[in-house]
Amino acid sequence: MEYFKKVKMLSVDALYFSYMCLQCQLLSLLRQYILWVSSVIQSDSTGKACLHLLKLNESISLSVVLEYDGSNTTIFDQFVEEDNFYACADFKVSQKSSEQLAFITLLAKGDTHQISERRSVAVISEEKATFIQTDKSIYKPGENVQFRIVTLDTKFKPVEDVYSLITVQDPQNNLIFQWQNVTSFRNITQLSFQLIAEPMFGDYWIAVKRNSGKTVTHQFAVKRYGN
Repeated sequence: MEYFKKVKMLSVDALYFSYMCLQCQLLSLLRQYILWVSSVIQSDSTGKACLHLLKLNESISLSVVLEYDGSNTTIFDQFVEEDNFYACADFKVSQKSSEQLAFITLLAKGDTHQISERRSVAVISEEKATFIQTDKSIYKPGENVQFRIVTLDTKFKPVEDVYSLITVQDPQNNLIFQWQNVTSFRNITQLSFQLIAEPMFGDYWIAVKRNSGKTVTHQFAVKRYGN
């Protein structure tokens, strides 16, 4: 009984080994290259593409191109002479477009080899968060209102940003202050304004419009007797 168990185990192992070898043979016959690139790319950030060409028996011309929003970015463009080629290269996707799809095209051509592949990758916008903070939440007439604006990236680090329009409105939505095309200094924007001696009491709003088009707001109050 013990003998038959061993024979059965050996048969299963041999079958599995044969299957794996068959897979390896099929892989080498059907595919002589591997192209690594993320299926999701973040705009305005650096991506990486890696290419491995296997068992080449001739020289080939090679190009890998990123197509996005009507323009092409060359990732690889070279002549390969070695039998096995492996290299990685960085590339960047522009943030100026709202397109959500890009394409990466691989072309490799020799006397007998010809490789052509075009694959799509998703492009997502880098979501930055902008915050407005006043030095107090309640002000009295004639006081100076100081506030700061900071934009954080996806890693919660302050980054430089440009704010196309910053406005302050009173409780009746009247525009009382505004700044245009303000660039942060050392990743922080600090501004201030003075309330008049007899202001309108109630809730005021600071609105900040980023160059991306997004607007964030912050509320503070003006009372006769503030804290």
